[in-house]
Amino acid sequence: RQQPPRGGGGGGGGWIEEGVEVTGAVSRIVGRTALRSAQSTAPRLRAAARAVVEYDTATNTLAELESSQRELTEKVFELEFENDALRRELALWNAVESVSSMYRLEELKEMARYEGVRGYSADGKNALMRRLIREGVLEL
Repeated sequence: RQQPPRGGGGGGGGWIEEGVEVTGAVSRIVGRTALRSAQSTAPRLRAAARAVVEYDTATNTLAELESSQRELTEKVFELEFENDALRRELALWNAVESVSSMYRLEELKEMARYEGVRGYSADGKNALMRRLIREGVLEL
């Protein structure tokens, strides 16, 4: 055991009484408590650090957000335009289906020849009807 410093014990320096040192025990208790605290806090600190990093990489300036909004608005406009075109095409297909029995393929080919439409010979009846309607040769 260590001896108390000169000048006596009792009042300071980690000695309770003569010959009884508490500094080492207190140090060990504080050290263990600090270690346990650090171990239990580590997962929360890692999660907080990860959140900060992810927030920093995901954060945009107002100008970037406005630019993204413009791009999305343009894309929505394009998709609406495409949807309208698809609706018209579907309506055309349905209309041709409903009236195709009124025409024979030979009649449709004759109309195409008369109007100067080219490249129709491989088309079937409904495909040729849709083509003639698109080119304004045939009206429904």
